[in-house]
Amino acid sequence: MIHVFMTFNLFLKHQVQLTEFIPSLVQLSTGRDVPLFGQNQFRPEWWPNEIPWVDPGLKDSKEEVNGSQGGG
Repeated sequence: MIHVFMTFNLFLKHQVQLTEFIPSLVQLSTGRDVPLFGQNQFRPEWWPNEIPWVDPGLKDSKEEVNGSQGGG
């Protein structure tokens, strides 16, 4: 059996592609059917602390990110 590994450069992807890819990556890495964004108890250990645990596909995510960065 031949294994083919594709490279995936996040810096070359458009925002729409990333909003589709990130939830899939989280689902695959956690084994859950849904990522459960917004619920910190379900945030994967590998998720960067400086990136809020919000759904990247929600229109209000940008507002949540901006609001969460102000307070500590």
